[in-house]
Amino acid sequence: MQNFQRGDLVNAGWAPTGGVLLILNIRSHTLKLTSLLYDVTNTGSGGVRARLTGPSDYEGTIAASYDLDAPPYLFLGIYHGTQGIATFGVNAAQTRFFQVPVSIESVEYSTAIENELRYQFAVKGNSRAGFLVYPPLGVP
Repeated sequence: MQNFQRGDLVNAGWAPTGGVLLILNIRSHTLKLTSLLYDVTNTGSGGVRARLTGPSDYEGTIAASYDLDAPPYLFLGIYHGTQGIATFGVNAAQTRFFQVPVSIESVEYSTAIENELRYQFAVKGNSRAGFLVYPPLGVP
């Protein structure tokens, strides 16, 4: 039960709708899974907050170094408004990941002194692009 993973070896990927999954050379990634909560507090809940869960949602970001030989908008299909599947890795062997159907909400390009040109794209859940799949257990 001590199977921790180095973050610098965990990847992320992107496949535009109808495209092939491409593993990205990333700097970081985040994934947030949420549910809409409805407040149904009433006198029967004894003064304690009561909630019903509503639709699930998810959002995340993937940050990477910008490669002038393979711009993300040209070779990877990464531009705002595109829908597809994003993968968020959880192990260094790159065999376990969340598979998340998304739309790209925004793409941000940035640079700084003593740093390379980078891009980051924000994604939000889109059930029209597929199904959320959790990483399996028991895979090396």
